Amino acid sequence: MRHCQTRLKSWIRGVAGSAQSKSGDDTNDAFFLAELLRLNILPTGHIYDPELRPVRDLLRRRMTLVHHRTALMLSFKGLYTRTTGQEMTLSKLKELEIKEAQQLYEHPANQLIAGMQIKHIEQLTESIEKIEKGVLASARRAEPLKTRNTAEHEHVTYKPSS
Repeated sequence: MRHCQTRLKSWIRGVAGSAQSKSGDDTNDAFFLAELLRLNILPTGHIYDPELRPVRDLLRRRMTLVHHRTALMLSFKGLYTRTTGQEMTLSKLKELEIKEAQQLYEHPANQLIAGMQIKHIEQLTESIEKIEKGVLASARRAEPLKTRNTAEHEHVTYKPSS
């Protein structure tokens, strides 16, 4: 609990700037938070239900893998453009097999790089698809659960069925 209070106070000081940080007692902090809330600029967060956290983590892992795959594809396209002076479309890149990619280059080093990159792209695609299937399976098992109703709109979350 004390750790949370310390983090909150340091966050308030960071948001308020030097003027607020000079009077950092609980009363002033409470008034400051109330003012942020009144102005509707108080940042909010969401604490996931413990049963949904693994799905959230899977989606984060998927996002990381997609970033890695995109970087590899851009790297491959850059190598192709540098060595041949031509552009390669993304659709053509996605269709390439390892041997085809290696045959695009004369130098053995470029052939090795091309083969490895295509292999890694394929492996990342396979991993991304596995994660997507796992997330969809979890979503199908989840049952809708209305958590609260506000004046603006209704919030609906999904709770995995046990």
